[in-house]
Amino acid sequence: MVKKATIFMKFVNGQVSRGYCVNRITLTNREVIAKRNALFSEEQERQAALVRRVEKIRVKYTGIPKECTMVMNKSISTPADCLRHLPERMLQLSVLAYVNGEPWDMSKPLEEDCELNFAHFKDFDPRKLLTVNKAFWRSCSYLLGFAIERSFKEDHRVLLHSWPAPQIKSGSFVYDAVLPLENWEPNDRELRALGNPVRKLQPEKASFERLEVEPALAKEIFEDNPYKHSVVDSFAESTENKKVILYRCKDHVDISRGPMIGNTGFIRDFGVASVHAFETGIGLVYRFQGIAYPSAFTMSPFALGVLRDRAKIMNTTGLPNELNRAPGDSKSESTTEAEVPDTDDENEQTTQAHKAAQ
Repeated sequence: MVKKATIFMKFVNGQVSRGYCVNRITLTNREVIAKRNALFSEEQERQAALVRRVEKIRVKYTGIPKECTMVMNKSISTPADCLRHLPERMLQLSVLAYVNGEPWDMSKPLEEDCELNFAHFKDFDPRKLLTVNKAFWRSCSYLLGFAIERSFKEDHRVLLHSWPAPQIKSGSFVYDAVLPLENWEPNDRELRALGNPVRKLQPEKASFERLEVEPALAKEIFEDNPYKHSVVDSFAESTENKKVILYRCKDHVDISRGPMIGNTGFIRDFGVASVHAFETGIGLVYRFQGIAYPSAFTMSPFALGVLRDRAKIMNTTGLPNELNRAPGDSKSESTTEAEVPDTDDENEQTTQAHKAAQ
């Protein structure tokens, strides 16, 4: 942490807080990323230090190839740790955990004696399959934010705005962002380049780390982004313990209720299909639309091309009603099957953040 603190003191000529200089009016994209990552690490270490005594719990695994009971560490061991005691094939297939019948992140510590199972992309249980698919799309939207923040020059300040809940039938996952660009229309080369940061992550199998934090810390982490900062209180009010759920993949930190997939190795052919600009009350907002498919499947170039062409069409999921209409149509399309609002946090995040745009 000392090294990171020193870096920030070099970055910023401002007030020192918690060992980091965080109050300069304008930070570069890289400085903002590094600051959030450092604060996340500090809080993660603080919470880990709260576990003073190791207690054992019994975890009953009920999946294939056979049931077994594992003795794990309370508040330390995660479903990912449990997977290491199972055949290698299970590690390759398992996308999401189920603890006592409820979806559970692979990186979320187990808190009590429990029953554990895993879900995968070809699961026979339709409810699990739907949850896995939504987790996949949610994770892809999250990673689209990762790509956006890392694809522009430092003199182009990127402000991630929000993303709607996964709507699988919409044809693309999305992320809205505010950029200091006017009427930017990326060409094919630029669209390919936008997907590069995530494509590089795929072979790394980078994991998604989950962390619950107090609203005050979440506001500090996102104090450089007014859109993220503005949804912290409403997000915390919607959770049972009044905390904000953060996820980190590599050095990217964002807000989401989750769950996310286990790691980036489950994603294949990630790409940005289109970018659409639309006017709002806060100015011009760019909607980035992506496409990918799970690693458990194969797809021909022709089929992938069809999906990419579909993903180029503007996805209106989660947009204010006045923007959610077909050209020349006076009726809102927001009630179509592909755009029925989800109960996920991203839809709430988008709704709250877009209030200023209505």
